Amino acid sequence: MLARASWRKPFWSWAKDRVTAFIAEPVQGAGGVIVAPDSYWPAVQRICDKYDILLIADEVICGFGRTGNWFGSETVRIRPEIMTIAKGLSSGYAPVGGAIVSDEIARVIGSTEFNHGYTYSGHPFAATVALENLRILE
Repeated sequence: MLARASWRKPFWSWAKDRVTAFIAEPVQGAGGVIVAPDSYWPAVQRICDKYDILLIADEVICGFGRTGNWFGSETVRIRPEIMTIAKGLSSGYAPVGGAIVSDEIARVIGSTEFNHGYTYSGHPFAATVALENLRILE
């Protein structure tokens, strides 16, 4: 136990002013569908809450029902401020993606001009496929 704790003090003294966000997949898909131990995500959430670290969930693979809930974040019981979404939004039938943000993030972004676009923003085909897919999933 002592060896495990020995890295914490030097790490946090270095990280406290440098770490602003933590991003990860609730269920790691790229590594082979790896489910974290039950204690992992509660610890991540506690650390992010304690140190005011933005929690970002990459829901590209595990969103839209693939873990038994709408999002993997629900399955592992975390409260991300931002969720990235894609594949499940259209069940892979069309190239579409996006980000879901918390009310707090939306207020910050909306407080000044934050104009940003993507090559396929608002593409009618992708939007139609996504809407129909969500209707079917619901």
